Amino acid sequence: AHSISTVPARTIPAGRSLRTGLCRLPAEPSVAYRAAVADAAPRTARALILPLWPGDSAWSSLYQFHAAESGLRMLNGYAAVKTDDYLDNVFRRFETVACGDLTDDQLAALDRLGVTCVILHEDAFPEKVSPCAVGTTLRRLLAHPRLRLIRQDGPVWAFAIQPPPAPGPRPTAPLSDPAVVDSSARAWHYPGEGCAPSALGRPFRVPIHRPPEWMGRDFRWHIYNADGSSESRPVPPPDGSGTSTIRLLGDEAVRDIVYAAVPILYPDAGSPVHLRACDLFHPAGWSVAAADGKALAGPVVLPEDAPAGLAVHGPNLMLCAQPTGTYRFACRGENLGALDLVVVYGDAVTAPRPATESVELPVSGRPERLRAELHLRAEPGRGPVTVEAIYVAWVPAIPKGPAQ
Repeated sequence: AHSISTVPARTIPAGRSLRTGLCRLPAEPSVAYRAAVADAAPRTARALILPLWPGDSAWSSLYQFHAAESGLRMLNGYAAVKTDDYLDNVFRRFETVACGDLTDDQLAALDRLGVTCVILHEDAFPEKVSPCAVGTTLRRLLAHPRLRLIRQDGPVWAFAIQPPPAPGPRPTAPLSDPAVVDSSARAWHYPGEGCAPSALGRPFRVPIHRPPEWMGRDFRWHIYNADGSSESRPVPPPDGSGTSTIRLLGDEAVRDIVYAAVPILYPDAGSPVHLRACDLFHPAGWSVAAADGKALAGPVVLPEDAPAGLAVHGPNLMLCAQPTGTYRFACRGENLGALDLVVVYGDAVTAPRPATESVELPVSGRPERLRAELHLRAEPGRGPVTVEAIYVAWVPAIPKGPAQ
């Protein structure tokens, strides 16, 4: 159930147009917010809520509803005008937490500010807030030695900040499953065919994203040129504004830039690539936690009232060039008949096909960026949909025998 939010009317000058709309709010605040308040008692519950915005984004108004209705105080919220103090002491100071990168210095600062918990809205995580998909953030928060999962309520996750451990060796989180893909959130392309970087007039900049040592992942910049060559570069240190700058020198014609721990996907005839749904973007649903509350199980749930349209997409990584044959894409899950599968492979875009069927594309002669999309159809009474994974397999061409 949802309530309708209304605003007072005001006079509109003659000749000006007016657009109206309705804001749908939940009838009740998230259970995760209330659990965070109860967990902090007798202290006052105060939260850093993710994703973090500069302060004037309407996305933050979603947090304000849940916080106000549950009695939770917020470190970051919405204001009509953002201030330099907020930008410096909140947004830039904790911007990397949206990537799951929460350092000891940041935790100490949160403690001084009276913050008791971190809350993440998984379905309010657009591509521009992090270089990686929300699954990367969630897996890091779940495995963080100073965070404890309080409650998951659909797409809302609440984590309690734990006291610092006693002096001694820090516990080491297990390395990520090799099948897990830490992938680029955005499809970063340079404009035009074979556009030289010198013609762009500015460096390539993103928010810094340097995984903690205990995560055991090596993120790098991977640059693919129009002539088929490629190179890998380490992530430069951040500058004073919290961004990492990569400068492309010379006259190479850059085709793609990928920021990832796994730079390229290598499916072969006997071992398809397994892309878990939780590691892809899923703006219409939420992930499922493992039984121990320290990892993600893999599936993504799309509720019955999820809006029609793009529901799951990714991974925006390069797919290697095989000599001959085709790439076959297939999905696994429940009630997949409510979804259409579209595959974007380089310049090729497939027509929508039911996700219960496989899609095949000819292999390209060079690595091409892969983006698989699952679109939810508008079907009343379809029930919830569970997406477990998308598989990519290479099917080699079968040599033709001699003519009979």
